[in-house]
Amino acid sequence: MSVGAPAVATELRALFERFTALSEDAMRACDAGDVDALERALEAREQITGRVAVLDHSLGAMRNALLSTAGRDAFDATLRTARAAAALAERRNAELAERARTARTVIGATIDRLRHDAAAQAAYAAASERDDAPHFDRTR
Repeated sequence: MSVGAPAVATELRALFERFTALSEDAMRACDAGDVDALERALEAREQITGRVAVLDHSLGAMRNALLSTAGRDAFDATLRTARAAAALAERRNAELAERARTARTVIGATIDRLRHDAAAQAAYAAASERDDAPHFDRTR
């Protein structure tokens, strides 16, 4: 097994743990309607993903260079905690995506209601401008 694999696996685990924490921050920001905090968390997550890709590629190359099954087994054991952190990061990312979909649906429904209200108001205004007498004249 490569001498650098444990260090790379440790860094990778730390990045996944940070990604998870940022996902949780983003969920709290989403729930609170804090757009600035949400953007900061998402930008920080984006920066992490680039480094994760580099480390993942490096670990893949290290594993592919191993010739023995015992070496690959030892390598895989070294990655166990990083894989567990990756699985948790994936679950938090899915939760965040679901909250974003829910928020988008709620926002869309609100916008539709507002459009309808504005359209109804415009229709009433246009109808009342056609006649001198308002349509809702209570004296009739």
